[in-house]
Amino acid sequence: MGGEGSPISYHLNAAYIPLNPLALQIKVGSTAMVSFTGLEVGLSTKYIFHDPFYIIVGMLYHSNTGGSGSNSWGTEYASILMLNASAGFRLIQFLSLELGFYVPTSSKVIGYSNSIYEYPPKRKTFIFKNMLRLGFIFAWEI
Repeated sequence: MGGEGSPISYHLNAAYIPLNPLALQIKVGSTAMVSFTGLEVGLSTKYIFHDPFYIIVGMLYHSNTGGSGSNSWGTEYASILMLNASAGFRLIQFLSLELGFYVPTSSKVIGYSNSIYEYPPKRKTFIFKNMLRLGFIFAWEI
């Protein structure tokens, strides 16, 4: 995504288990990266098909619209609704490894200024197409 490095995401997840091995999840958090910083909210269904393996299917809304906690480095912003499918493996009781694939429901251009000290500022833009995320999930049941 533009070569600024790997994005770091942090989310707070809550799950409701109406029947085992199926869980409904909601998550709220953020991704920290210059060109993709913003608030994220997601809904998903997690299915543990053979413990410790699980799959997740859901959607994630990413708001990159500027202001507090969002991308403020440029003038082009986007809010993106993505569908996702993930596969995970619980390594130990509180740590899982998860690989997810995200597909946006529409094409969006995201842009930002390379430097706030240059005039005119150099702009970088990209069209968000797909995203692959590797996640280290730390979980504690309450």
